Amino acid sequence: MVESSALKLNIQIAEGKLEEAWNSVSALLEEQPENPVAWHLKGKIFSKQGDKINAIACYNQALKYKPDFAEACADLARTLEETGQLLLAVKFYEYLLKIEQSYAPVKINPVSPSDAKKAKEWFHKGEDLQKKNDPNGAASAFRKALTLQPDLPEALTNLGIAQYYMQQLAEAEETLLHCLQVKPWHADALNTLGTIYKDTGRNAKAIAVYRQVLAHAPDYLPAAINLGNLCYALHLYDETIKAHEQVLAMDPANIDVLCNLWHLLCQNCDWPKSEAAKVAILEFIEKGKKRVKPFTAITMFPLATLQFRNARKFAKEIYPEGKAYNPDFILPASKRNDERLHIGYVSSDFHEHATTHLISELFELHDRNKFKIFAYSTGKEDTSKARARIMRAVDGFRDVRAISDKEACALIAEDGVDILVDIKGYTKDNRFSLMAPRAAPIQMHYLGFPGTTGAPFIDYFISDHIVSPKGADAVFSECLIRFPYSYQMNDSLRPLPEKILSRSAYGLPEEGFVFCDFNTAYKITPEMFAVWMKLLLAIEGSVLWLSESTSEATKNLQREAQRNGVDPSRIIMAPFAAQAQHLPRYAHADLVIDTAHVCGHTTASDALWCGVPVVTMAGESFISRVAASLLHAVNLPELITENLADYEKLAVELATNPQKLVRMKRHLAEGRKSFPLFNTMATTRALEAAYQQAAKLHQEKTTPRPFNILPDLEIAE
Repeated sequence: MVESSALKLNIQIAEGKLEEAWNSVSALLEEQPENPVAWHLKGKIFSKQGDKINAIACYNQALKYKPDFAEACADLARTLEETGQLLLAVKFYEYLLKIEQSYAPVKINPVSPSDAKKAKEWFHKGEDLQKKNDPNGAASAFRKALTLQPDLPEALTNLGIAQYYMQQLAEAEETLLHCLQVKPWHADALNTLGTIYKDTGRNAKAIAVYRQVLAHAPDYLPAAINLGNLCYALHLYDETIKAHEQVLAMDPANIDVLCNLWHLLCQNCDWPKSEAAKVAILEFIEKGKKRVKPFTAITMFPLATLQFRNARKFAKEIYPEGKAYNPDFILPASKRNDERLHIGYVSSDFHEHATTHLISELFELHDRNKFKIFAYSTGKEDTSKARARIMRAVDGFRDVRAISDKEACALIAEDGVDILVDIKGYTKDNRFSLMAPRAAPIQMHYLGFPGTTGAPFIDYFISDHIVSPKGADAVFSECLIRFPYSYQMNDSLRPLPEKILSRSAYGLPEEGFVFCDFNTAYKITPEMFAVWMKLLLAIEGSVLWLSESTSEATKNLQREAQRNGVDPSRIIMAPFAAQAQHLPRYAHADLVIDTAHVCGHTTASDALWCGVPVVTMAGESFISRVAASLLHAVNLPELITENLADYEKLAVELATNPQKLVRMKRHLAEGRKSFPLFNTMATTRALEAAYQQAAKLHQEKTTPRPFNILPDLEIAE
């Protein structure tokens, strides 16, 4: 095929003239069945038609006949990623890099010694400016160096890095690709390029680049860290563990990576290895040298005092510029003719997410005569009904994902927000840094993080009397606002399960008692699992129904069951399902047996909503007492235990007393619309009372202090 014909066909495909292009390509392949360009173009036509499977087949044919066909390889890798074949896409992106880097480097034109000297001077000036956090000045200096010596790899790399920090991602990518033409496999250039790919959603390409850096520079620590973090975010747990182990081989004291590794090993239910990682983490902490991520602390340490000390240390280290409460920061409401309080909610979960399932109705029920509501979204746009519902419900929906904290805070100030509410804390994909500059005079945390933030820029923490009993104030840096019932917001409009499949459709036996726990696997401890095995041995024909985590977790749990004398086939795994498909499963659960020390939160309220009793064991800290709070709010406090022996005894009693269990299920079904837990209006009004009291204290220039919301919405201190 001559180049002009290929160009013409590409134009036809781009313009959507697919029938014409198809006829031309088909005719050509009849004459030249091994023409790689024709196969590539045929793949592009299939791709335009939305037929990704046939597109992949055609791209493979193109590479078969021309193994170094870079464009076909790029299209194949991209299409594999689009169809969810991420790791296969990574392999082809790695192959693409090898193709591209095999090209001869660009010819470097010699420069005079004086120009080379001046170029180095400008380069060093750029380095100094970069160290002073002045990427704009640094970029200008590097450009001057490149004017004198156009192919200086270090200047190209650092210019690309400066452009990246200025969020000029397209320009940075072009600069770094030029650097790699001059100096193939340049580690700094490749690593930054990988980060650009990651930030622009080209995850498979980013993984491939990080891997290639490490293939050529095995001791290049930043790439190993970046690779592990990206694989962790993508739930590629096996890949993450390998990358984290590589990091720790180079940097054994990297506490953040060690914490991630511990969490993943827990997720895999690899208890011997997770215990070894925990011992290493505790050793660092006991020596006073390290702090851990707060989420690690609340999931690892049963004692709230340890969680508190760690959170304070973490917040001080990570957000040293965080602004404490300032009574002179005037409430914007006092300047407006409109006396309504402006409330802003910050979260990355305004899409299909468990937290959104809980909180959506809140935005619809806020009293618009007293409040104006803003949502600041720091997370992905997934075009889901859940996101659309929130966008419709609020007065202002701001997508601040792509702008800086400074710009987002300016927007919050422009909206006149009086009270800014973080609903993520230190959980995954948080943007807690957005709270540190204090864009609003009053700042709170609600719902997302089950423990103190330790941050001086968070004034209040929404709680209740069960998750935060008397004395708990001492382990919170924030002032506690206790609700009259459970702190947890629920959506009273969420539908009850309608289409319920048979037991066999869910992999359950037709007969036998079903113990159920749909908590994430990292919450399962060896001690709790041993109790569950005792329950299976005590109740003949019973099974344990768990959420599927990783293949490694399934193998480890089955092996542990066998070690405890239980047939592994009695452990049934439920694959991940969206809420509409997940909730109907509860119809076949006889009893939910909760985890401890990290108990069920949304999973527990889901079970209670669907009419299934939950046996829990309340610990000392907030994260271990949420299910207890929920049970109080549905008038079933008798399902709360305080130790494993009582927990086991109660579970056996319920499993062998069907009439008692039926009464509890009837109680849940009949009281669903009247229980405080599912009275979204009442919980919303309690939250609004909290906002009004916090605003009142601020207007009186009173330092934030703990207070309680009573059932009649009166305030008690």
